[in-house]
Amino acid sequence: KLPGSPSIDVFERRGDVTGYGSRKIILAVSDATQSLLNRHLTGASQLTAKHSFAPTCSINFLETTLREEFQRYADNGFGKLALEAPVDDPEELLKDHDVVFLASGRNYPSESWRMQRGLAIAISRSDHSLILEFRRDSTSKGARQLLDLQSACAAFESSMRGSVAIYLRPGPTEDVGWLWLVGLGKKLASRLSSRIASAPKKA
Repeated sequence: KLPGSPSIDVFERRGDVTGYGSRKIILAVSDATQSLLNRHLTGASQLTAKHSFAPTCSINFLETTLREEFQRYADNGFGKLALEAPVDDPEELLKDHDVVFLASGRNYPSESWRMQRGLAIAISRSDHSLILEFRRDSTSKGARQLLDLQSACAAFESSMRGSVAIYLRPGPTEDVGWLWLVGLGKKLASRLSSRIASAPKKA
């Protein structure tokens, strides 16, 4: 480490047994994002990495990969990663840090802290959504292709005349994914949910 090199400290409220790495979220990742991440990550014996983030990966895998990368720098004196280290007053960190970046959310920092600094949260739009998981048996004769689903979604979206947006999110394999119906309205979303719940289940 050269004199004058920056030192970065990360304070994480979660810990290994208190929520870190426990979120069951699958992210859709583009090839461009995968390339960007690998370009700035180091491999086992190379200056760049070759992780497989696209087309999907779990948020836990992504967080773990970034954590391991940061730990390499921390082990060489470039900072530290502190788990189970909540920061009640971010401005207190300015006593021994030149710059503080705050990763905030709806529940942190408190509303009173935000209001005092003119950082109120504004929700410009709120839509009712229906999220469906689909599974395709690729071994079944006559199994529908993803292109068939895309065509059906486009026809349904067109029939709603712009009031509904449809998003297809890929899953861990080509046979699994999620269908997001956004902007249905409370009544239609409730009616569709009831229809799906009462539909006969396939064995």
